[in-house]
Amino acid sequence: MSILKEIKALVSTIPLGERDDWEQYFMSKAYIASLRSTCGSRRVGAVIVNSLDKDKRNILSTGYNGYPSGQPHCVDGGCPRFEAKKQGLIQSGEYQDEYPCDAFHAEANAMFQMQRRGISTEGCVLFSTTFPCRQCAEKINGAGIRSVYYSEGYPDAVSKAYLERYGIEVIRVED
Repeated sequence: MSILKEIKALVSTIPLGERDDWEQYFMSKAYIASLRSTCGSRRVGAVIVNSLDKDKRNILSTGYNGYPSGQPHCVDGGCPRFEAKKQGLIQSGEYQDEYPCDAFHAEANAMFQMQRRGISTEGCVLFSTTFPCRQCAEKINGAGIRSVYYSEGYPDAVSKAYLERYGIEVIRVED
């Protein structure tokens, strides 16, 4: 069954008129974006919106984690980090130079898409299916994003402390 068929089947089970709040709506979009991921460890999707204010809730960009265009996908053997994780040599959230990962993370991918089109990220709101890692936390801060919404945790206390230190609002979206 195609992913589209599965999504259509899911939609048909939800009663007409029933809908989530805006935060859950944008997080759902991030999960849809994550379906493009080629990472062997986890699917992550991100959505950047300009604001959560009434009449200003526009999606500016989406992103997902995966290798640069034209390169072998992680799930196809392109990622030394994923191979090391499969062998139990490293754990999620652990970084070692001998097992690099060249994939773009979902949050960075969404910001890069905006940069390529000349759209400012200043003051935007980011939705990510997973709490940002430390590398993405730095990019988020540098991009001027003021709020991060996430659904699933990530074992990286450094990124949490970093976002707090720089006053970036972090909110968990409940199911």
